[in-house]
Amino acid sequence: MYDTARTGLRGRTVHGHAVRLDENGMMFDALRRWSVDERTKEVTYVKDMIGGAMDKEVVMGKPLPESDLLKRTAMYRNAQGGVWQEAEDPESMDVCAEIHWKRTVGGFQPWRKMSEIKGGKKDVGVKPLKLFVPKGGHDHDGNYTCIVDSTCIVESRKEPEPCDAIILHPALGFPGVVESEGNLRVILLAKNSVDTDYFKTHCLSYCTWEKKDNNNNKAREYLNIIQSCKTYGANPSEGKGEGYVINNSYRLSKAVYDEYCKEDYNKVVILEVKAPQSEGLYHLVSFDGESEVMREMLDEADRTRVMVNNEQKQEETDKLVKLYHPFKVFKKNTEYLNIATLADTHLAMRWYEYYLKASKKGIAGFCNYNKVFVEIMDKTKSDDTHITFILGDLIDYNRGFDGKSDFRNIDKYVENRNWLLFYHLLLENYPQPIFTVLGNHDYRINPYQPLPRKPIIGGEAHNIAYDLNLTRREVWEEIYGMDDKVHAACGSVLTTDWKSIYWYTFVINPFLDYTLTYRDQTFAMLDWNREEDIEALLPWAANSLSKEQYEILTNWKNTNKDKIIKVVGFHQTLYNPCDEVGSKQLKKGEIYSDEKKETIPVGIYGKKGCDPGHVLVYCFGGGLLIPHHLMNGTFCKRRKEFIKFIREDKNIVNLILSGHCHRQGIYQIENDSVRQKAVDEECEFDNTNPVIVTMNSSGPVGFKNIEGISKEKEGSRHIKLVAPSYTKISFNSNGKKIKIVNPKDSTKIKVREVVQDSKKYGFTERFEKGMNMDVYLQFKAFDETTKLYKPIPAESEIEVKVWDYDDFLRGENEHIGSGTIMRDGKVHIPVQHKDETKPDIFFEVVLKDRYLFSWDNVPGSDNERLIRFLWDDLAIWWAEKAKIEKSCDLRTIIISMDNHSAKIIMDKKKEKATLDGISLKVDKNGKLYKVTEIFGKKYENNWCSKGHTSTDGIWGYFDDYEGDKIGTLQKPLVFEIGHKGRSSGQGLTVSLQFKNKSTGGPLPPGITVEVWDSNVLLGSGIISSNGRVYISIRDKGGDNPDVFFKVKLAGKTLGGKKVDKDWVSRGNVSTNGVSGYFDDYEGDTLGSKNDPLVYVIDI
Repeated sequence: MYDTARTGLRGRTVHGHAVRLDENGMMFDALRRWSVDERTKEVTYVKDMIGGAMDKEVVMGKPLPESDLLKRTAMYRNAQGGVWQEAEDPESMDVCAEIHWKRTVGGFQPWRKMSEIKGGKKDVGVKPLKLFVPKGGHDHDGNYTCIVDSTCIVESRKEPEPCDAIILHPALGFPGVVESEGNLRVILLAKNSVDTDYFKTHCLSYCTWEKKDNNNNKAREYLNIIQSCKTYGANPSEGKGEGYVINNSYRLSKAVYDEYCKEDYNKVVILEVKAPQSEGLYHLVSFDGESEVMREMLDEADRTRVMVNNEQKQEETDKLVKLYHPFKVFKKNTEYLNIATLADTHLAMRWYEYYLKASKKGIAGFCNYNKVFVEIMDKTKSDDTHITFILGDLIDYNRGFDGKSDFRNIDKYVENRNWLLFYHLLLENYPQPIFTVLGNHDYRINPYQPLPRKPIIGGEAHNIAYDLNLTRREVWEEIYGMDDKVHAACGSVLTTDWKSIYWYTFVINPFLDYTLTYRDQTFAMLDWNREEDIEALLPWAANSLSKEQYEILTNWKNTNKDKIIKVVGFHQTLYNPCDEVGSKQLKKGEIYSDEKKETIPVGIYGKKGCDPGHVLVYCFGGGLLIPHHLMNGTFCKRRKEFIKFIREDKNIVNLILSGHCHRQGIYQIENDSVRQKAVDEECEFDNTNPVIVTMNSSGPVGFKNIEGISKEKEGSRHIKLVAPSYTKISFNSNGKKIKIVNPKDSTKIKVREVVQDSKKYGFTERFEKGMNMDVYLQFKAFDETTKLYKPIPAESEIEVKVWDYDDFLRGENEHIGSGTIMRDGKVHIPVQHKDETKPDIFFEVVLKDRYLFSWDNVPGSDNERLIRFLWDDLAIWWAEKAKIEKSCDLRTIIISMDNHSAKIIMDKKKEKATLDGISLKVDKNGKLYKVTEIFGKKYENNWCSKGHTSTDGIWGYFDDYEGDKIGTLQKPLVFEIGHKGRSSGQGLTVSLQFKNKSTGGPLPPGITVEVWDSNVLLGSGIISSNGRVYISIRDKGGDNPDVFFKVKLAGKTLGGKKVDKDWVSRGNVSTNGVSGYFDDYEGDTLGSKNDPLVYVIDI
């Protein structure tokens, strides 16, 4: 039908084509994709359609004569040589148009099916077009024309102009969802002069999500308005507080509307446009200056995105905050949208600082909420969900760490910093439409300290230790670097303010409450509504449900009676799976009533005047019984009406989703009872009764209670920590079944199982069996330069392990505690031993070179070793998914992922490798080791305390130890590496045993015993099991000291009596008649391990 050699390659766009011919009679081509052989006169193609290089040149043959071209042309002509019009022969015109379309769209892609090409179906591009006289310019109606292959195609209307309006919906936190070629609802804020005729000449455009930052208009396509727009003038009288209610379906942020009004954008317009045909995520555009108008309403500091580099260092970039308007087009006949549901992400800048400190100190299992959020978002990409809900507490508080001052100085935190972080992580991990609502933390302005000012009965205020998967000690002393004082929080941390969410409403989602519909599925998303009331431990939503919210719900339900699936999402709970009652009881639908002291069904509404769900339970807290109930942490207003609302008649609400409690609970209302359903990983419900789901947290570590309260532990609550996660909710083909799944391994966090007990910090962790104690140590090493023993510096990153000698002898690799030497050579190690109540304790300082990986096995079998080193030692979090390769000369290992990279470079002698200034030793077999150096000295072996004493004479081996502490925070045991503990001829070892005369039994462990020479302290030890203590003194202070012992009893309670003074051996004798005072003692032992001196103390 056409001569390729004459007309050239063709595509949708005109890549250098022209109507005129060149000097060879060929169509002029600016890209010079072909050449003419002067000898053979054959045409050869040397480039492809868009001017790129081809694998080989293609000979097309000689151009046809003009007479033959006229006979074969794709332009059908009548007998007079003119062009047939469509009315004369429409069938011929359809064939011609289809040929033109296929060769235009197909290009050099003969292997592709037309159905796979965007717009490649037969009818597309044919119906709206008509063939016209081959002349450029405009027709009599003013329509724009273009010329392709001498065939003139007329567009259906004039070139539109951009729409001067602010797009409110779709928004980053309130995107659009629509099926292919369906009607997409758009909400605009336009200028007052705009009327319905305005949109006949002004239009919205769109581009693919990948091209959202491309300002090139050629990357966009226009959308046709298919329904008359409705305009609303928002009126402050329509809504109280912060929101303006629009169309009884949306509550628009007052701050957003008021600020845009100042720029003359004061008319709310709701319209519908025809969605694209192809499935995908798109970005809607009004005009290019929209984001600039928005930025003018933000403070200067809030206009630039905050980036995070390697989760270690906060950086500000020149990337400006922009407005994004995502909408997702689904395939036709996608019946129901499956939901990935997150809640309580609690993002904040300081978690990166905590994470860095925890990594450097070797604290395993740290839960970085920000990193967890990215992991969960990445996980949702691979499942079969279509949309994502994030149900409140998006951030931890408004004011965030600025990345410049000390992160502990929370007075220096700046406003909106955590919203910038949420925006950045949301934008960088936007796999599918994400719908957001606000929780109580989002309204909080001020940050808080990681621990409370003081514990409160039955719970704590702002203790984040468990949420971070850490002990309180680790948070306070290792991460925060404080002493044991609990500092006051910054400002009033419970203060909520509308201004805390202003940045969010301008950039992420301008609507506080909103509704949306997709086919037979409809959603209502509701705000926390700012105010919170702290009552019975968990904050309540004091202003929810407001009158406006309830009216929006009522209108939503009445206008969607025919919908099969109705979903309500908010932050606050409807029924709270309180931790004081175990899930085993709740599975039966029973809790304890405060009225009859018997098990009864949980009331729903109107039963004997009972407020819905307001049935009290008794829980233990600090030894006291405290009333609790399933309403704790729910909403204060219209809760009773809401429960009626969701289940009345046949028009029920099928699904209610919430967060807030950081615990998963799944309930279903049945008649006049609500029962918690047993759920582990997967369950399924009929949608004939409302299903209520509370979410586990998706940032902090969550909670799950198994057995309920524990009476034998004086009120301690046996809590099981669970890893952060999300919940996947799906629907069968007819919408009659709701399936709820908790995906395995949503994150990589491995949590601890703990019991809460009243202790130093309010609560601390203990195992139900075995022993628990704290070890405080300090280590010094000899500095050849100064000739002094100096504290081992923190930058040496030396690990200290606590061993049970029996485990050590059995060759078991699991020590019972470990820590990293920090400032001043000090280390605090929490010891938890589940199997042994009287371990034989000693300490090991890891000094030996540590094997990392083999150079020859990377890339290869040692990749995992390399990644573990990068993660554990250097906190390079991205290494796990990085690409690992070697340079051509095999001297450099390159680790890279996206914009991140690191290199390990081997020296020419193959004796040393370096990574960012860190030197690694390489042996003759190509194995790499991390070398330990202290003050320039390398150590070949680890150091063990067994056989050594501390500087004050305490033996480094604790036999059958039953105490709960070794050393103290203020006075740790000090060891000098290299000392054996006794110098020949000068030392003294003392073996003693003490008993209580009134009870006849041994003194309890943990009591300090001191050895004195007159008024000089020689050494000390701590009583372990059976009242025994072993004290080794390196230097007894002179040749003939006057030795006696002092037992530190003052202030202690023994046998029910409080002791007011210490006990001294001087003036007392042992059970075998040995005096407690040794005048001018010349020996080097007193008692022995098998035969200690035994003293009976009269309390």
